[in-house]
Amino acid sequence: AGVRASSIATSLPLGGAEQRELQIEGRPAVSPKDAPRVSVVRIGAGYFETLDLALVRGRGFTAQDGRPGSEVAVVNQRWVERFAAGVEPIGMRIRAVSEDAQAPPAPWVTVVGVAPTVRQSGTQGSPDPDPVVYLPFRLEPARFAFILARRQGQAAALAPTIRQEVRAVDEDQPVFRVRTLAESFAQARWPYRVFGGLLGIFAVIALLLSSVGIYAVTAYSVAQRAQEMGVRMALGATGPQLTWLVLRRATWQTGIGLVVGLGSGYGLSRVIKSILVQSTADDALTYVTVVGIFIVVTLVASVLPSRKATRLDPLVVLRAE
Repeated sequence: AGVRASSIATSLPLGGAEQRELQIEGRPAVSPKDAPRVSVVRIGAGYFETLDLALVRGRGFTAQDGRPGSEVAVVNQRWVERFAAGVEPIGMRIRAVSEDAQAPPAPWVTVVGVAPTVRQSGTQGSPDPDPVVYLPFRLEPARFAFILARRQGQAAALAPTIRQEVRAVDEDQPVFRVRTLAESFAQARWPYRVFGGLLGIFAVIALLLSSVGIYAVTAYSVAQRAQEMGVRMALGATGPQLTWLVLRRATWQTGIGLVVGLGSGYGLSRVIKSILVQSTADDALTYVTVVGIFIVVTLVASVLPSRKATRLDPLVVLRAE
């Protein structure tokens, strides 16, 4: 079937992971309540090759890892940044203790490799990727696991072959959720796409309503000042001078609104920053875009009515008032 690499894992990237208490040999012990937590994924040999991930340093797992005398682990770069900054991680002895009281005692394992950081548990609770400890699947076998396979060409074509091979080993073994990694990622992100799309629609509607409101208020303000503009024209004011007069007042009012709005928006974005995806509370592009739109609306709402007013005969304007 053209399979180039295959492996097994208890969880996929963005699919969540078991949270365990981390202990590092040689460092002071802390209470379970204060102990750091890490994500633990049990994987088979060839896991990183199957996902086409090159290790940063050290090595991955072999078929012998996980047997007595070969208790090893691989950590990701995020783990190194948090727990081994300035220290050589290869050779460190660590232990990932399960919170399940029925679980067997966690063995001490030796770090033999560092993998690139891959987001394991989505963005819930923290915008930063979580530190991950990869353990050999043989060290702690699980009842449930994902089979991973990589082939050249259409990956979806592997589904019938995988079902056939599993059925050849055990006819009663169910195989479900057969999908490509891209499909798994899409499913993990669908809540963000749905709610993000809805919020985006509401944001566009709010932006349109705000723009229409600014235009209407500014245009009405200019219309109300028609007599004033007629008097100024009668006294010798030119069209550009009157346009600048209107524009200056409208810009001042818009500026006050932008300061209040941007301040409130920035404060709100800091509150919801944990659920922002591919964006931050300090996203300059968003602020610049919003400011630019409102400035353009203000210019249009000020210049067009004022230019129309300056084309009128001052005597006609004064007589009408």
